[in-house]
Amino acid sequence: MDKVLSIVSGVLVSAMMILVAWLGSTRSLDFDRKSLGRGLAAMGGPLGLAGGIILVVAVGVAVYGVHELVNVGFGRAIIRRLRSRGRSDADIAAQLDTMPISRGLKRQLKKDLKA
Repeated sequence: MDKVLSIVSGVLVSAMMILVAWLGSTRSLDFDRKSLGRGLAAMGGPLGLAGGIILVVAVGVAVYGVHELVNVGFGRAIIRRLRSRGRSDADIAAQLDTMPISRGLKRQLKKDLKA
């Protein structure tokens, strides 16, 4: 579920950027390919349409990456806090098994727990 949400958030942010570019380049709600191209070219700056497309893709990838980094970072902070409260690694591993997080994130946190 974590993976799905991170992918969806990256796609939605990119889609919102395209929609804003599209709406910003037209004076009415008449959507056509030219207005989309003008909006992306305006976002791309000196690189034009290609720069706009690169920017949208880069933002989508960045949002996905930030979501993954935040998940792993919070997990490591939770492990540190539980250790500081005197919980054993076995107790923390058992608690990780009951958490509603993805298998990949559980695997990563257990690997961090052993380190």
